[in-house]
Amino acid sequence: MSLITSTPNDILKLAMDQFSRGIFHMPHPSHAVPPSGKPLSSGAAPALDSFSRAKELFTIGSEALLVAEKLENPSERKYWASWSDSVFNQMKMEADVDAWRGPINRARGQCCLIVGTAQAEEFEEALENGDESVLRSEDADEAREALMDAISFLEKAKSAATSTDMDQDDDELQHFLEEALLTLANLTLDEKKREDLYLRAQKESGGAIDLSDEMDES
Repeated sequence: MSLITSTPNDILKLAMDQFSRGIFHMPHPSHAVPPSGKPLSSGAAPALDSFSRAKELFTIGSEALLVAEKLENPSERKYWASWSDSVFNQMKMEADVDAWRGPINRARGQCCLIVGTAQAEEFEEALENGDESVLRSEDADEAREALMDAISFLEKAKSAATSTDMDQDDDELQHFLEEALLTLANLTLDEKKREDLYLRAQKESGGAIDLSDEMDES
């Protein structure tokens, strides 16, 4: 396969294979020490002493997510965002996961948001034509579930950002949360629940979002 003629999706498949191999062979914290009986010389430093499996996993997931969100094809965005989420999910097994909890919640929230919005794009034409039957499909259920997960993760990340000194882009995080609430509202059949979601989105935006059209339609 030539990289020159390959699509981003093709290159991601190649990268995934290499990443998966790397993750499989990546040392765990318990392995990041010299074998017993073989002390290091006084002038040497342990090669793995500063190695963080969590950091490497987060980097892999973040880089894949960065590409995934830019893919034009909704199904490809959904696939690679889901793959990135699976990498972030592996971090819960790491010893130093507590230090990463805020960034993980933020990243997983973004992954779920991409999955949900990509799925929602497939319903746009039908909804614009007044066909709400698509919202009763299994795909719609999956989209709503992903968006609810996104909201949960993003709210946890927002809470962590306001209670710690972690470096967070609050404006972007806020935008993600608003988008998740609005998209979920658009996919919700129950009028009361839909209105509640619109109001939550408006509240999160500090009143910056004009929902008059959406509220009138509902």
